[in-house]
Amino acid sequence: MRSPLFLQAVFLVAFGACPVLAMELPTEVFLSTAEKANGVKNAVVLGKPNVFLFKSTEARDITFTLEAENGFCGFELQRSSELGYQFNPSRFPVVRVQHAQAGETFTLQFHQSRAAWVENKPCTFSFDIR
Repeated sequence: MRSPLFLQAVFLVAFGACPVLAMELPTEVFLSTAEKANGVKNAVVLGKPNVFLFKSTEARDITFTLEAENGFCGFELQRSSELGYQFNPSRFPVVRVQHAQAGETFTLQFHQSRAAWVENKPCTFSFDIR
């Protein structure tokens, strides 16, 4: 007979290990004074958010112009200089100006709303950053 301790160890190894989760890395864009990320257009499907990282090489104002389907899309903006999400609009289109510090990173995330996910409807979006 096997000892209960051995069976507990086998159970823990077999069922207690965390599953492996693979995620797509965010798209990175580096901004300088003369550059402009323009014409980014995409869609969120199957509940997988689209994440973009924007890094400013110098202190400057950055203008975010966002367009997405109201009711099907959600959006969040996060800065590396502050904790938490700073901006979560309720309606699109949106224009937002943020002052960036040198080397600061902005994270933009577009995701499907709960209703869009249940109905299997894509969230189409586009944005422009100056």
